Amino acid sequence: MFSALLLALAGLSATLQRRVLQARANLERAARELDRVRFDNDAILRHLTSGVITLDSTGSVAYLNPAAEEVLKVRFTELRGRWVQEALPPRLHPLRDLLLAVLESHATQSRGELLLQNEDATPLPLGLSTNLLTHQSQVTGVVAIFQDLTAVREMEQRALRNQTLAEVGSLAARIAHELRNGLSPISGSVDLLQRELKLDGEQRQLMALIATESTRLNRFVTDLLTYSKERPLVRMPLDLGDVLAELCDTVALDPRASGVAVRYQSGDAALEVQGDREQLRQVWLNLAGNALDALEGKGTLVVRWSCPDASHVVVEFEDSGPGIAPGDLAQVGQPFFTTKQTGTGLGLPIAQRIVERHGGTLTLHAADPRGTIARITLPASAGAAARAA
Repeated sequence: MFSALLLALAGLSATLQRRVLQARANLERAARELDRVRFDNDAILRHLTSGVITLDSTGSVAYLNPAAEEVLKVRFTELRGRWVQEALPPRLHPLRDLLLAVLESHATQSRGELLLQNEDATPLPLGLSTNLLTHQSQVTGVVAIFQDLTAVREMEQRALRNQTLAEVGSLAARIAHELRNGLSPISGSVDLLQRELKLDGEQRQLMALIATESTRLNRFVTDLLTYSKERPLVRMPLDLGDVLAELCDTVALDPRASGVAVRYQSGDAALEVQGDREQLRQVWLNLAGNALDALEGKGTLVVRWSCPDASHVVVEFEDSGPGIAPGDLAQVGQPFFTTKQTGTGLGLPIAQRIVERHGGTLTLHAADPRGTIARITLPASAGAAARAA
C-alpha cells in the first residue's frame, strides 16, 4: 500500500508539473501576444494623422498621440497623469470642458466641431468625435479623435470667394459694356468742346472736371472688363531675378516714387517660373503701385524673392507705410473694397485671380514694426525645382 501511494504521488506530481509547465508556457505566449498588441496599438496611434486624446475615469490625461501634440501645440510628457482642468492651457478649455462633460454625462458626440485658439490667438477649428472607454460594463475613461479643419475652412472660403467673384464678374461685364457705350461719346464730346470753345474761370473748371471724371470712369470700366474677362495664360519660362530687377527700375521712375527708396533683394541663385509674363507683370505693378500709394512719397519699398523649398518661389513686396487697419484686413481683396479716394477696389482682386490661375496664392501681412507685406507664392518650374533640390 505504501508503494502504491508513492507511485500515485509520483504520478500526481508529474501531472502537476506538466500542467505548471504548460500554464507557464501559455502565460509567456499570452504576455508576448499582449506586448505585440500593445506595440501594434501604439504604432497605429503614433502614425495616425488624426489627433487622439484620452482621459481616465478621474479626468486625468492618460494619452496623447503625436498628431494631437502637433495640432494642440502641447507635449504629452508635460500632461501625463495631470488633471485635465490644470493640464490644458486656457486656449484649449473648450476641449477640456467637452471631455469632462462626456465623462460626466456619458453623452458622446460624433462628427462635431469645436473652435479653439492657436498660440498666436488665431482660430483653430477642430472636427472631432468622442466616445467612452469601458471595461466590464464600467466606464474607465473617455477618448476624443479630432482633426485640424483650418485648411478645410480656408478652402471653403476660397470656393465661396471664387463663386462670388464669378457672379460679380458676370455682372461687371454687362455693366462695363453699358458704361463704355455711354462714356465714349461723352469723352469725345468733351475733348471736342475743350478744343473749340474758349472757356474762362468757372466754366473751364467745370469742363476740366467733366474730363477728369470721364477719364476716371473709363479707368473703372477698363478694370471691370479686365476683372470679368480672363485672358488665356501664355506660359513661358521666366527668370524671376531679371523680371523683378527690371520691375524695380520701372517703379523707381514712377512719379509717386519720388522720395521713396526702391530696393531689390535677389535670391541665392537664378530661378525660373512658368508663367504669363504680361499678366504677372500686371500683378507686380499693381502691388508696387499700392505700396507707393501707401508710402505717399516717403519711406522704403523692398522687392525680394526666395525659394523656401524645391517646389515653391515666394515674392514679397514690403513697404514701410502705415499698414492696413486690423478692421480692414478681412475685407482687403474683396471686389470694390478700397481705402483710396480714387481707387476702384478691383486691382487687388484682379491680381489675386491671376496668381491663383498660376497655381499660387497672394496674401497680405503686417510688417514689423510697421507697413505691409504682400506675399505671392508660385510653383517653381520643374527644372528650377530640380536645381534647387
